Amino acid sequence: MAIKIKINKKHQELSDACCEGNIARVKALIDEGLDLREIWTADVYPLVIAQQSGSVELARLLIEHGMPLYWNSKYSYRSLDYSEYMPAEDEVRQRLLFGRFDEDSLAVSLALLDYADQVNVAKAGYSGLYSVSELENKYTSEVSDEYVRRLLEMGADVDHLNPEGESLLHLLVLGKNDKYVEQFIRLSKNINQLTPGGMTPLMRAVIGGRLKAIRVLLECGARVDYCDFYNKTSVLDDLIWYRDRNSYKNRDGAIDQVVELMRAHGAKTYAEMVRDGDIEEVS
Repeated sequence: MAIKIKINKKHQELSDACCEGNIARVKALIDEGLDLREIWTADVYPLVIAQQSGSVELARLLIEHGMPLYWNSKYSYRSLDYSEYMPAEDEVRQRLLFGRFDEDSLAVSLALLDYADQVNVAKAGYSGLYSVSELENKYTSEVSDEYVRRLLEMGADVDHLNPEGESLLHLLVLGKNDKYVEQFIRLSKNINQLTPGGMTPLMRAVIGGRLKAIRVLLECGARVDYCDFYNKTSVLDDLIWYRDRNSYKNRDGAIDQVVELMRAHGAKTYAEMVRDGDIEEVS
C-alpha cells in the first residue's frame, strides 16, 4: 500500500516559487519564518531545482538560510531517474556537489564547492572529476576549467579507491572529452592499478574504444602485458576485437594506428605470448 505524505503547504509554495524562478517569493517565505532545515515534504527538493535551473543565486540563498546540502526530504531521490541508490544524505550531497550535471547546471555545481567539506567520494559515479569527464567536448568551457581547478586544489584524487578497490581512473578513462581525460591520466601516480577482478585502466579504455585515452595511457607507461587467462585474451586481443566489431569507426584507420602503437609498446596477442614463452598456456 502506498504511503501518503502530508505536504506542508509552505514547503510546496517554496518549491513552486523555485520552479518558477521567483526569487522574491522565496525570500518572502523565508522572511515569514519558514525553516529550511525542516524535513521537506514537497516532492521536489529546492536545491535540486536550483541546480537544474542553473540558478547560483537561488542555490546560495537556500543554503545560507539553512537548507541542508543533502536530500533532507520524505521523498526518495530515486524519483529523479537515477537507478543507483545510496543513503539519502550522501546521495544528494554528492549529486549536488559533484554529480551528473550538464553545461547548464555546472555553474551551480561550481558555486556549491564553497560548501564542500571533502571531494573524494565512495561512489565514483558521483565524483566531480567523473562528472566533468562526462561533459562532451563542445560543452567544456572556462567554467568547467575552473571547476576542475577547484576540485584538484581541494584534493580530488584520480587514484582514489572506492570500497570495492577500484580506482576512479578506471572510470575517468571512459570520459567523453579529450581535454580533461588526458589531464586526469597524466595526474595518476598508479597508472596500472588493478581492480579486484584484474582490470587495468588501459584494459578498460580498450574495451570502451577510447582511442585518445589509450594513446595517453601508453605514453604514461601503461603496461600492455596483462592477460585475461580465463578468456585467453590479452589487451591487444581486446583492441583487435573492438576494431573488428566496430569497423565503421576504423574507416580512416584510426583503430589500426592504435593497434600498431600498442605493438610498438610491446603488446602481443595471447597466442603470441604463449608462443614466445611469455606466459604458460592455461588448459
